[in-house]
Amino acid sequence: MKISYQKVKEGIRVIRCCGLDGEVEIPETIDGLLVNEIGPYAFAQEVRRKEPGEIFDWVTGEFEDEDDELPPICGNKLQSISLPSSLKKIGAYAFYGCENLERVKAFSLTADLGAGLFTGCYGIKKLDISMVPGERSCLKEMLSELRQTLTLDYRNQKGELLARLIFPEFFEESVENTPARILMREMHGCGHMYRNAFVGGEFQFMVYDRLFFHVQVEEKPLLGTLLALNRLRYPLQLGNEAKKTYEAYLASHGREIFQAAVKEQDGELLTFAAGASWCTNQCLEDMLSEAEGLGMAQFNGILMEARHRKKIEEEKKENSGKEKSLGESGGKRTRRFVL
Repeated sequence: MKISYQKVKEGIRVIRCCGLDGEVEIPETIDGLLVNEIGPYAFAQEVRRKEPGEIFDWVTGEFEDEDDELPPICGNKLQSISLPSSLKKIGAYAFYGCENLERVKAFSLTADLGAGLFTGCYGIKKLDISMVPGERSCLKEMLSELRQTLTLDYRNQKGELLARLIFPEFFEESVENTPARILMREMHGCGHMYRNAFVGGEFQFMVYDRLFFHVQVEEKPLLGTLLALNRLRYPLQLGNEAKKTYEAYLASHGREIFQAAVKEQDGELLTFAAGASWCTNQCLEDMLSEAEGLGMAQFNGILMEARHRKKIEEEKKENSGKEKSLGESGGKRTRRFVL
């Protein structure tokens, strides 16, 4: 991959990326300067005017005067983007019309987001954000730009995964009130409430968890199941009441648990659910019933092993109860009274 860039007062501004791969990783530094800006329309299919700049080869680390006419990575060619921690600004419409862009990885320090940043980016499914404490975060602004269902990997500054959050989709509809001659806006989906779970720019996990009853009413069970599983699997700031609510919901959605694991192709997720204390025998049997006939040997093996472990644990408890009962009865002494 080759990067066309400009040297600006603050550091480096990326103008364009060229290459044959749709997965782009922007480096922290170029020519000894921090990369702190992505230019306007940098990844858009069409740009208003071509900006002059120098060329940096990301593979060889060499600088060039002219591009060798590698095709630009823009529009439908862009599939994922990884942005550096040094980035402070992204220009207007930087990802305009990138319909195949699915994953965005960034740091919360990118505080200046241009207008229409993700216009036309309907394919984004995942945000991967590393949070830097004590600094202004761009998380709320990024979420508000994207109205489709999103999975957010919430990481610390070192990149360690702390939480995985699901944000449902939402959309607005203008409905005409003919007698009054006015247009009324109607909101559909509970995603806008989840995107407002912030106080002063800081994400509030407690508020997020309190909104779960909206998901149970308005969204499909599969989405609710995946949301609950991820909160229990990565329980950052998870309160006891919310924990009980999620567990009770999952205990009655065994089929959806298996569907979620298949959708995510995540065997560890299924292992976590099948071995959890809240997973009842009925819940496990529902998973096995859903798996029947699909020919997924790995997932079937996980469930069979979980059922075997549960059976052994139940037998141990039963035997332990019998031994305790016998011990108590055997310990009683019979007293004889002579009259």
